[in-house]
Amino acid sequence: VIDCSNTRQRTFWETMTPQTAYELGKQMINLKCLIHRYPRTPDGAPGVTAGCHVSAFGWCLGIVIGLVEGHVKGRQAAREEEGSATTMKEGSLQSLVFQGVVISTLGRQEAARLHRIINSAALAAAPSRFVDLPALTDVIGVIHSGDPYTQSVIKE
Repeated sequence: VIDCSNTRQRTFWETMTPQTAYELGKQMINLKCLIHRYPRTPDGAPGVTAGCHVSAFGWCLGIVIGLVEGHVKGRQAAREEEGSATTMKEGSLQSLVFQGVVISTLGRQEAARLHRIINSAALAAAPSRFVDLPALTDVIGVIHSGDPYTQSVIKE
């Protein structure tokens, strides 16, 4: 769980680099579910119309991408190491979940700043091969905001 709900966890994820997330993901060869809990303002927060809220969808998105790409690479390497006799299925990641978490002190300006913390200051080129997630059956909470997050954040 990449979680923004408390300061300590938020700081941990915000200071991680995408490359570190990728290396961590390579060790997570049996990952089944990845949850990204990004910050959002309370309804009617300072600078926000009453009854509305602002979400920081991009918060640590580079970490999510790094973990997933690393997981795929690590699982592929583990299967290759076992060879043709492997009993390991091609994929294990079954669900990706994106959830907005209300941060009571969050206002519009801070939400906008957090949205820009995608942990991918210099996006790398797109992956050299398609990132295949054969076990993926559920993607919950994806919101398209028009941002072009189509590139890898990992430099290999």
